[in-house]
Parts: sequence; structure tokens; C-alpha cells
Amino acid sequence: MKRPQRVRKMMSVSLDKDQMELIEKLSLFFSRETNRSFSKNRVVEEAVRAFVEDSASYIAAEYDLDIHGVTLTEMQRYKQSSTVDIGVLDKVVLPVRDDEAARESVFSRCAWELSRLDREKLGGMKYAAFYFCSPTCSITHYAPLRSFAPCGGDARRQTIRFGTPEELGHTLEWRQAGGRLRRPRYTAFSLLLEAKSIEELF
Repeated sequence: MKRPQRVRKMMSVSLDKDQMELIEKLSLFFSRETNRSFSKNRVVEEAVRAFVEDSASYIAAEYDLDIHGVTLTEMQRYKQSSTVDIGVLDKVVLPVRDDEAARESVFSRCAWELSRLDREKLGGMKYAAFYFCSPTCSITHYAPLRSFAPCGGDARRQTIRFGTPEELGHTLEWRQAGGRLRRPRYTAFSLLLEAKSIEELF
């Protein structure tokens, strides 16, 4: 039984003189060390493969998106629906643990501590929306932002204070099963009111 051949497509890549020279050096080095022909094309292919896999892992960790599991058509739609003008961003969606302690912090203390916040974007935010993680996995409330400040002197971690949370009126959930939100995301208040699913916010 022959192993099915993978479909290969050509792609033109433009590289400067120094990069080409380095690729040739790598080709010669690996050819000698492996006792096999290691062409310049193979060096480029291996570099692209490593970059692509590293990028997919980064997107999975930072954006909760399994890029391997979506089609090209779905990614094209994702691009079209993710072009929110930076000038209209006025809401930060905060991932919140769905447990008693977290809900008390949000609804009683009207405060939440979170890391990985973009301070430049946060300065223009007017509202916070609350995404309650598993098992709820949906956005249910929002509140006007009051202030934010470093938590315990750690500039990477912020304490956000806000007004009394209000119910959104319509629960926003993921259109596709398995959606997650691990880090703050930024969107427009108008989108929050109009969106039919979480995917439409970003």
C-alpha cells in the first residue's frame, strides 16, 4: 500500500542577500551533519513549517482559537467580522471564573483583578462586560468602568473597579461549541447590543 501523497503548492518568497547566504550555509551544514542532501528549499520549508506550528500554538493559547480545526472559508469570515475600527472600541470583555467567590467580587465588590490588560486600550474603555467561564460560557452582564490601577504594585496585573453590573438582556453565547475566552478582549458597546453570538463581537 502506497502512502497517499500530500498536495503541494508553489509559493514565491522574496529574500534579501544576507538571508539567502544564511540559508545556503544552513543547507551545507545540515547536509554534512546528516550525511543527506539538505537543499536550500528544504531549509525554507522547515523554517516555514516551524513558524506556522508555533503561530498556531500561540493563537490557541492567546486567542482561544484552534486554527487547525477551522476551514479556510471560516477564517475568511473571521477576518471580515474582525475589522472593528480601533476608534470605536469602548468595551472590554473580562473572563470571570464561574464560582461563588468570583461572582461575589463582581456583583458585591464591583471589582475584578486581572492580568494581561492592554493599558493603552483600557484608557479609552467606558464599559466592562463579563464573560463567565465554564460551565456558563456566556456574557450575561455589563457595567460602566470607574477606574483601574496596578494590583499590589504589579503593573502587569490590574484591579478594575466598575459600577453595579446590569443584565445584558440577551445572553451572548458561542455559536460553535467549544468556544473559550481566556484573556480580555476589546469591542464596541454597539456590537454588544446587536450581536447574536460572541464571535460577532471581535
